[in-house]
Amino acid sequence: MKAKKKRKTKLTRLFSFLLALVMVVGMLPATSLTALAEGTTGSGTEEDPYIVTDYEELRNLMLNAPYYQTTYIKVGSSIEYNKDINDMELCLFSPYQSVVLDLNDHAITRSGTTIDHAVVDLDIGNLTIRDS
Repeated sequence: MKAKKKRKTKLTRLFSFLLALVMVVGMLPATSLTALAEGTTGSGTEEDPYIVTDYEELRNLMLNAPYYQTTYIKVGSSIEYNKDINDMELCLFSPYQSVVLDLNDHAITRSGTTIDHAVVDLDIGNLTIRDS
């Protein structure tokens, strides 16, 4: 009887440890798990902003902007996105995300048949758009 109880206790402890581990991993910011697109240059700081030339790359950088620091993104050339794909708005997912987007005298154009309401859908977070 004691051996059975001991085994059950060990399994309970193991399950508790695994559950705690999953919870800790779930709290990691998405940016630590997301690699930058191959063509992205820069480090995202004000002195060395990310330079983007692709819509999906820009969207990924915005979605994965780290919490509690400002991410700086500069558009390297005009961007046109004309795929018929839903849920491709430029947006932030947390009130703790802050992005400064410099259009750098370029345009971002999105066209296509989708149910999206806008190119930029900012319900939360802090987005500053400049045109240097």
